[in-house]
Amino acid sequence: MKDGRFDYIETGSLITLKQNTRKIQIPSEEMHFRMYPMDFEEWCWACGFEDMIGIIREAYEKREPLIEPVHRSVMEQFKTYMLTGGMPQAVSKYVETHDMADVETVKKVIHGLYRDDMSKIGGSAGTKARAIFEEIPSMLSTHRKNFRPGLIKKNSRQTYFAPGIEWLTSARICERCKLTTDPDLTGNLNNGEPFKCYLLDTGLLMSLAFDNGILSMPEVYSAFTKGRLSINEGMLFENVVAQLLRSSGKDLHYVELKKKKDDKNVYEIDFILPKGKKITPVEVKSSTSSKHDSLDFFLEKYSKRIDGAIIVHPRNMKSEGKILYLPIYMVSLI
Repeated sequence: MKDGRFDYIETGSLITLKQNTRKIQIPSEEMHFRMYPMDFEEWCWACGFEDMIGIIREAYEKREPLIEPVHRSVMEQFKTYMLTGGMPQAVSKYVETHDMADVETVKKVIHGLYRDDMSKIGGSAGTKARAIFEEIPSMLSTHRKNFRPGLIKKNSRQTYFAPGIEWLTSARICERCKLTTDPDLTGNLNNGEPFKCYLLDTGLLMSLAFDNGILSMPEVYSAFTKGRLSINEGMLFENVVAQLLRSSGKDLHYVELKKKKDDKNVYEIDFILPKGKKITPVEVKSSTSSKHDSLDFFLEKYSKRIDGAIIVHPRNMKSEGKILYLPIYMVSLI
């Protein structure tokens, strides 16, 4: 309040209110903040794992791997974080019951609230936002994860869905990762029109992708956290890395390049992070594969622009020449 007696934090949908008052000027002392789902560190605080965060941070700063039993334990907790997501109500339910079926119920309610909000948007933006939202898992599960409007509506162009994309990103439901074909020395990245569209909460993405209740099953939860579940982890790992980079204040950019102009083989770097006057390429791997042809080509092509490279993976930390292999639970520390 203006007299200083109370401070208020307001959450929830204000779509109807904004539509009804859009031509009315209302004095306000409100301050607006961009909010993101809880990151892994915040999730650990909520779950009582504060000591784990200290161990992770110290290992990152010293560039030392955790001892293997600790690494395996942290990876299991990180995968639990991926399942629950970072929405406060879902995390609160997990802390309360440790029952993934209860957490799934909360996430389904959030999905419903999102869809309700989209139905309140005037014009065609809501319909387009809903169509994009429902298709995000399908687009991210393809080899090239670029946003392709033709998968949603046949023969449509990107401009057709622009209002929906704009609403989803403004609502902090989705985040765009923009293409650059020539990352420059200063980090002023050349944004192309193509982009990828990530869901800003990986827990919600998992529930949207596996809408058959399978994530509620204890044996599925256990198999996923221990790395024994046969699913497309690639899109989930890439999405959670995008989520954590964005929540730590980093803009999202990726690179596509070819050895020759007419070459059909496209090399892709998942994320490019400016670092001073240089750049750091980041490649995400959900498996233990040691192949990184795209990164090797990028390191060769832009050797003078690069300040090291990072491969994010589920294994322990190690260094190999210019490449730092980083366990995924350390992404927020980059």
